Amino acid sequence: LDRPLLVHHHTNGENNANFLRHEIVVEANAQVQLIHWCTADDMATGMVNVMTRIDAAEGTIVALDKVQDEGGAVHHVAFEQINQAKSSQVRIHTGTIQGKWVRNDLNFRLEGEGCDSVLNGFFLPKDKEFVDNHTTVDHRSAHCISSEQYQGILYGSSTGVFNGKVFVRPDAQQTN
Repeated sequence: LDRPLLVHHHTNGENNANFLRHEIVVEANAQVQLIHWCTADDMATGMVNVMTRIDAAEGTIVALDKVQDEGGAVHHVAFEQINQAKSSQVRIHTGTIQGKWVRNDLNFRLEGEGCDSVLNGFFLPKDKEFVDNHTTVDHRSAHCISSEQYQGILYGSSTGVFNGKVFVRPDAQQTN
């Protein structure tokens, strides 16, 4: 694509239940930049459940920027399953600006040699907000690189969590 693709989910009203599924297949040697932006009115209540699966074929470059800026009393659960083929590059930046209760689960599978994965995030909860970030990177092939950096600034009596796991399988020699 020659420009970023923006997906904007907006929640308003009371007692909403939003179940969203994104299936993204990026074919060999393609490049895509995605922006997933979730907002909610200050009076909104309910939940948002987002499942995103990205299959990055050989030689692809994928960038996903997630912005969570939900007012009101919305519970947000997001799960991303990223499957990377040989020599693919995937970068995800997750920014949580506000949200009553937010859970982000990122699961990367590096299936082919030479994969490059970047997972970055920031979270800025305030008052009694709760932000929970969990990442898993599974190095299944040799010569792959992954990096993660998550930072949070917690205001008031808010709570923030980061839990990251990295697996290096026996066949994943020369992993960084």
